[in-house]
Amino acid sequence: MSPSVDSRDLLSRARACCKRFCRANDAVAAVEFALIMPLLLLMYIGAVEASRALSYDRRLTSAAATLGDLVAQTKGDLTHAELNDLFKAATITVTPQSATLLRQVVSNVFVDGSGKGTVIWSEGYNGGTPYPKDADFTLPKAFTDIASGTWVIVSEASMMYQPITSFVYKSGIPLSKEYFYAPRFGDFIDIK
Repeated sequence: MSPSVDSRDLLSRARACCKRFCRANDAVAAVEFALIMPLLLLMYIGAVEASRALSYDRRLTSAAATLGDLVAQTKGDLTHAELNDLFKAATITVTPQSATLLRQVVSNVFVDGSGKGTVIWSEGYNGGTPYPKDADFTLPKAFTDIASGTWVIVSEASMMYQPITSFVYKSGIPLSKEYFYAPRFGDFIDIK
């Protein structure tokens, strides 16, 4: 039994319509752009956020390292005014980022023969929370091995990174760095 004329006509029309659809290229670029644009925009914003976060992280590293190094280079004792000047000097390293959210803490920790750390003194700056005197302080094993029976200057810096895309991260991303230094002259550094 052969298909009716109407069926053949319908089939040929469908084939012709498919051929026209496959050959048509009006506004193809606009459709492709509309499909790809969200992905490109997401990648662009992600690259900008990643580079900003990396910049903040590097500046935070610089602030923590600068503070610890300056305190470790002290010969003798520090006054509170001198320590505040060192905090301010380390704060400068985060520019052009805002230093209002930068919290800093510097501590002098004694490491006994067994590798146990004890806080001798600790000072905070711009909201940084110092450790209580005589509190236990855990140092990395590699550092306790070389600092046994002596003091360690511990410098910490932290800040909240607020991304441009605050609609995704409403509370920000906490960043922190911690560095350990042996006093350069091997002497105990006290705060007077």
